[in-house]
Amino acid sequence: MSPRPNAASRTPRSSRAVHRSAGRPGYRTGRRLAAAAAATAIAATGTIGGIALAPSAQAAEEVVQRPESGSFTLAGRGFGHGRGMSQWGAYGAADAGLAWAQILDFYYPGTTRTSVGNSTIRVHITADKDGDTTVLPAPGLSVTHGRTVTALPTGPNYTAWRAVRYPNGITLQYRDAAGTWKAQRSFRGAAGGVLVFRTNSGVVRLALPNGTSQDLRGNVFATMSGTSMITVLNTPMETYLRGVVPSEMPTSWHIEALGAQSVAARTYAAAYRDRQRARGALWDICDTISCQVFKGTATYNRAGVRTTQEYERTDRAIAATSGTVMRAGKAANSPFAFAEYSASNGGFTVAAGPYYQVAKADPYDGRMRNPNTAWNAVAPVARLEKEFGLGRLVDVRVLKRDGRGALGGRVQEMQLTGTSRTVTVSGTKMRQVLKLRSDWFVVTPTPPVSTTARR
Repeated sequence: MSPRPNAASRTPRSSRAVHRSAGRPGYRTGRRLAAAAAATAIAATGTIGGIALAPSAQAAEEVVQRPESGSFTLAGRGFGHGRGMSQWGAYGAADAGLAWAQILDFYYPGTTRTSVGNSTIRVHITADKDGDTTVLPAPGLSVTHGRTVTALPTGPNYTAWRAVRYPNGITLQYRDAAGTWKAQRSFRGAAGGVLVFRTNSGVVRLALPNGTSQDLRGNVFATMSGTSMITVLNTPMETYLRGVVPSEMPTSWHIEALGAQSVAARTYAAAYRDRQRARGALWDICDTISCQVFKGTATYNRAGVRTTQEYERTDRAIAATSGTVMRAGKAANSPFAFAEYSASNGGFTVAAGPYYQVAKADPYDGRMRNPNTAWNAVAPVARLEKEFGLGRLVDVRVLKRDGRGALGGRVQEMQLTGTSRTVTVSGTKMRQVLKLRSDWFVVTPTPPVSTTARR
């Protein structure tokens, strides 16, 4: 097993976070120390420079003039959208003695837990984006087209196999010892849209365009998509989770937190799968933070060094919760809950459309030295001017917050006034533009560097 990052120093790779930071709790140097202290003071008191921030969404506008320094300082809370489960909160709740089921009850109130079978899920391998599907030789490697299974030749003259698109179907090629690709055969007809690679071991090694590769448990589908090909892994749900849970939460965290993560990830995947299949999609879920992070069984760098992506502790948590999902309703066949989660909610969950996504204080989010409970960032004025075509920025105004928690809550609406134009944007948009951890922040001018201090 490869060594894992220390739990206290790793930010969960929540699929819903736009930007990630692996900053170490308690680690600051120089100017960051003062900024961190200021952020902590704001978070604790809800004040800036002794001026109280109104806790209501209807609070007076916050106006910050263009700073002489050319940048703003932002003090914020949380990491991600804050809906559903906080991963740091799950860690804290487990430390407080809550079992995985109790953690889920806190973050998804009113949902019903049921059990489902180990059906398959189709995972889009998004890193394979060169328009073909390439796999490496392995014992028993075969390709299936429709009902026909063909064992692929082995030996030194077969160094890789790939499926490529041609106008009427798919061509199967092999790479010889000299590195030349040669056609083996072509497939067309009703089943011409998919070639399936499988091996005796059940693990297929997929070669990626950047020179790395992945071990994937299950069958690798080379699927026609328009004039190109996409790569899709077809694998049982419980096997899929073995590559998700350790990618989304540190394996060294409390086993009850890992159990809660397992159920949330299983439920999220099941809901996503239902939605994708209803619209006739070629895959059920992707493998990035746009869905849930999935790394497969193992990854290989360009030098061929293998890193395992499956771990005993997360395997144990998945097995302990095997088949458990959350339903949005009391009936066993109610729709799957949309079990969103994020790294940290900053101490307050965010309400959304589903009845089980409620806004409430979270006493667990900051329990385990969470570096995202309070953070600070610097935003260059020039970035805002360029992104929004403002000309020269005059001021920034926070027009509306959600009124939840410290600092008046998450930013819902801001106004940027410039010499060329004035724009109104959401807090989410500002988060994306400035690559912030969340949309829960306050803006202050960054003081110019004193000439005396530089002497």
